[in-house]
Amino acid sequence: MKKIVLLLVMVLVLLTAAPLYGQEELSRGEFAAMLVEASKMESDLSPADLLVQKGIMKGYPDGELYLDRGITRMEAIALTAKTLGMADSVVPPVEGDISLDKEHWGYTFYSWLNIFGLMDGNPDDLLTEEEGSAFLEKAFSSDPEATPLLENIKTNVANIESLRSVVSGNMKMILRPGAENTEEIPQMDFQMKTIQEMVLPASMHQLSTIIIDIPDMGKQEITSEMYLVDGKIYQQLPLGETGEMQWVLYPEELFPDLEQMMNLEEASSTIPEGMEDYLHYQLLGTTEINGEEVYQLATYGRVDDLDLFFETITEQLGSSQQIMEFLGQGLAVIDSMSLWCIEYIGADDYLTKSADIFLIITLAEEIAGEPNPLEAIQMNMKVEEFNYNEEIIIELPEEAQNATLMDFSELLQEQEQLQEQMPEQEQLQEQSEEEIETEEEIE
Repeated sequence: MKKIVLLLVMVLVLLTAAPLYGQEELSRGEFAAMLVEASKMESDLSPADLLVQKGIMKGYPDGELYLDRGITRMEAIALTAKTLGMADSVVPPVEGDISLDKEHWGYTFYSWLNIFGLMDGNPDDLLTEEEGSAFLEKAFSSDPEATPLLENIKTNVANIESLRSVVSGNMKMILRPGAENTEEIPQMDFQMKTIQEMVLPASMHQLSTIIIDIPDMGKQEITSEMYLVDGKIYQQLPLGETGEMQWVLYPEELFPDLEQMMNLEEASSTIPEGMEDYLHYQLLGTTEINGEEVYQLATYGRVDDLDLFFETITEQLGSSQQIMEFLGQGLAVIDSMSLWCIEYIGADDYLTKSADIFLIITLAEEIAGEPNPLEAIQMNMKVEEFNYNEEIIIELPEEAQNATLMDFSELLQEQEQLQEQMPEQEQLQEQSEEEIETEEEIE
């Protein structure tokens, strides 16, 4: 009898302890290693040192990383959000219902990942290894349940003959902490609204208004109009010293396959082929907009390899080598881009009804060898209106028919010269640093 009782006690002990197996507390150092692996970062540095180098892990106020300590849910969320391109300066999303004080240091990170369906729960709880692994697996992969939705979207957009959309948004510039002369840069507020009409396969009209609120100068309004007709792009812009509105015509070789660029079926693929490691999507369930049931499809991620990203995009759109060279020169000033987007897709027709888009563009620390006082540009856009298959007539205005042909050759030549100068400036800077080090050694 005693043996039976002892056996029962041992079984109860094992059953009680069983849930603890595989639930070991996860340390900050272990999570750093898991995060680097999940996000596919590559470096000879240790995971923690790599995250510190990239500005993702900053440690505690005393400067220590405390890698042996257990990691809380909030700390894991902050590290992951930063890896995906989210920043401290970003404004929290308007939507979302979370029981967290808005003054909490991690409120912005928590609210963004919560609304994107990536994390919930008590932010102060310590994570187990299993919870940390599951969190990172979801954050850095795409939801397989969204695949059937994407297939239906691609099928239905093929039947679109015309489209009218209205996009509004704002943009703000983030100054680089510690940079010199930032006080000379005015804190301008940018507001924009664009009305776009498309008649497929290759006609478009776009009217854009930008309002810039400049300190001591008030609001300045700039309106731009663009037409795509007969395979040519015309745009009315404020040009010259007077800012007078003039019509210009873009070279046809700059955009050789405009019909492919307007292919909605290709655009509906959500994640461009080859970008699976950078961008991810999650199906967040359904909600209602104007009494209509819609799916919520989230797309998010960070792109560090801008050359690969735009090469992939332009290949799919059939863009020319000239525009690739033009884009390539501009990409030198961009360090990374982070996209956070939620589309609302009709449950009956699988067409987009609206979309919320947030874009973070992180800028390089130097431009042509000079310190860049701007750290990032943040854009918040909302597609407020989608109307499909209405009768739309797009005709080029008479005054645009004599538009001046835009010449990009001088601009491209200047950019090439600038690019050639950059290695020389970098070499001079390295020589200067070596001379300083030599002087310090002599001293």
